[in-house]
Amino acid sequence: MKRLTPLLRARRIAAAAALAAAAFWSGCSDLPNSLSGPDPETAQASLTRIQELDIRPALEAQERHGDRLLAISGVVGHGVGVGTNGEPTVVVFTLRPGTSGIPDRVDGVPTRTVASGMFVALTDETAGIRPAHLGMSTGHPDITAGTLGFKVKDGSGNSYILSNNHVMANSNNASKGDNILQPGPYDGGSDPADKIGTLYDFEEIKFDGSDNIIDAAIASIVSGDVLSDTPGDGYGQPSADTESASLSMSVTKYGRTTGETAGTVDAINATVKVCYKTQGPVRCKTTRPFCWADRHYARLIQ
Repeated sequence: MKRLTPLLRARRIAAAAALAAAAFWSGCSDLPNSLSGPDPETAQASLTRIQELDIRPALEAQERHGDRLLAISGVVGHGVGVGTNGEPTVVVFTLRPGTSGIPDRVDGVPTRTVASGMFVALTDETAGIRPAHLGMSTGHPDITAGTLGFKVKDGSGNSYILSNNHVMANSNNASKGDNILQPGPYDGGSDPADKIGTLYDFEEIKFDGSDNIIDAAIASIVSGDVLSDTPGDGYGQPSADTESASLSMSVTKYGRTTGETAGTVDAINATVKVCYKTQGPVRCKTTRPFCWADRHYARLIQ
């Protein structure tokens, strides 16, 4: 599969955008409208303690047994985290509580089960304005609507908006040059009146069962049509610097449905099954396996 030059330049940013725009923590259907992050001093003390742990045995056990765990009925992903006793664990994400067949340990490393629900590639429900802020509604004319993730530039200084493939490239079914709307069609956007850019490139989602790394697409935009910050109730302008995720790191995002939400990194090195077409709350018609860029995954927790 061809790697896209603009996406490669922003690959680590794309991983974060994929999380923010797709809202993968949506598997928990009863999430409140807003969440508070951990107390900063407590979070820093926890982060320092966790950074001193040797998680290599857990990473190695996950690598050896990950495919076997994913094959268990009801398991939707796995990662590496820390248990309540401070011991590194292999985290197993499931559709519902009480999933059977999950071993207590793998290669001597304890497992910890988290009933995350289904990870779903979502679209959302709020319209945007022009010029658009990050986190507002956007999408291809043939989808409902999704989230505008980030504003990025290539090495020549050309500006793009970054979102998901399933938002701007219609899950591989779009063509380069297709119009991108703001807001998305579900939020009242119409083609071509609400055109904000054109699809420039996308990372193809592989349908053959092999691992995907990102769900991302970029669209060319007219200068001035997209701002570089979130709306007034958001976190403002994201940093241009990237940082690898680590356990207990505080994270935040701004999504079209959720607004700003905050949480902590609960597991890293995660591989998850992402549903692209649901059939009820726990059944999926179309699933794609995802290994996140740098194999980092942040799960929103209360």
